[in-house]
Amino acid sequence: MISNTNMKIGIFTGDHTSTETGIGNYILNIINELKTLPGEITIIRHPKGYDYNIKNQIIPITPYSAGMMIWSCAISAQRNLFSDLDIVHSPTLALFPLKPHEHYVSTVHDVIFKKFPNYLPKGTIRHTKLFFNRNLNISDRIIVDSESTRRDLISEYRVPQEKITVIPAAADSIYHQLSDHEIQKTREKYSLYNPFILYVGTIEPRKNISLILEAFALCQKSLPDFELVIAGKMGWYYDEIFHRLSELHIKERVRFLGYVPISDLPALYNAAEIFVYPSQYEGFGIPPLEAMQCGTPVITSNVSSLPEIVGEKGVMVSPDDPIALCHAMQKLVLNTQYRSEMILYGLKRAKEFSWKKTAEMTWQVYEEVITK
Repeated sequence: MISNTNMKIGIFTGDHTSTETGIGNYILNIINELKTLPGEITIIRHPKGYDYNIKNQIIPITPYSAGMMIWSCAISAQRNLFSDLDIVHSPTLALFPLKPHEHYVSTVHDVIFKKFPNYLPKGTIRHTKLFFNRNLNISDRIIVDSESTRRDLISEYRVPQEKITVIPAAADSIYHQLSDHEIQKTREKYSLYNPFILYVGTIEPRKNISLILEAFALCQKSLPDFELVIAGKMGWYYDEIFHRLSELHIKERVRFLGYVPISDLPALYNAAEIFVYPSQYEGFGIPPLEAMQCGTPVITSNVSSLPEIVGEKGVMVSPDDPIALCHAMQKLVLNTQYRSEMILYGLKRAKEFSWKKTAEMTWQVYEEVITK
């Protein structure tokens, strides 16, 4: 329930320039839903950052405005810039050495750099470690996307439980079931004429694509007409993935589409027989939710936040077990009744998440922090 209808909220968006994936997409959706609530939204952004179609903007200019790190340090010392605001929220990791406002909320999406440092570029780890602890300390409240991340903050950083609020993210409404005509257009665009198993995400070690390749290789005889389709941009440390592909001798049945525009993704999900996402670690994991909204059965891993997405009846396997993943794929393809049950379950489960709910819960946190 919204009680403070005059709240002035500052959203720190930093230098994010893309709204199609990851945190940029999270920021876009949370801002769009907050705009529907009473009150006033102002974004605080780097001169090079996206404007999110918000009228009220604070764009601090410093002599070092080209560099995000020094820029953030400089503006955190200029609290007068935010004096007209009631609260400041950073839904991305802010590089603030000083608390920018009397009322400050931050969102932590994951602690990948702490749990799996070998999965990230070294520069990213240094950049994050430098300010992460400080950001936790200066925050009046920390929002996390999952119970998994809440547990990580408590165990790894000893953050008090009462300082953390779990507010699940959501998937865009563009992800839904489509007509056969719409699906066929995308099939033709990408020359997808055979039934296929789909993965969507960045090509990097944490996503466990090597396990998908191994499981798919084990299913060759039972799923002879199937292709494996991998959609996503190249990330980092991906050489081992392609080395494993060569070892398995399945190149002719694996398609790498590269980056796929958001406008094509709903139809791609709809066209797939199965969506697989056996990631080693996710702070939330939106792609499985996108697939469920499209009516595509999902197989994911049983670790980190992913069980929270698919629910206790979801199809989950160990991220270290290619045989289990192969068996799960076989069952979803060959057992039509089971497949239908999992499609209906996924559609029902996906309705439990919405950006509207995320925004309303976030607003409630703002009110609690201001009135504390």
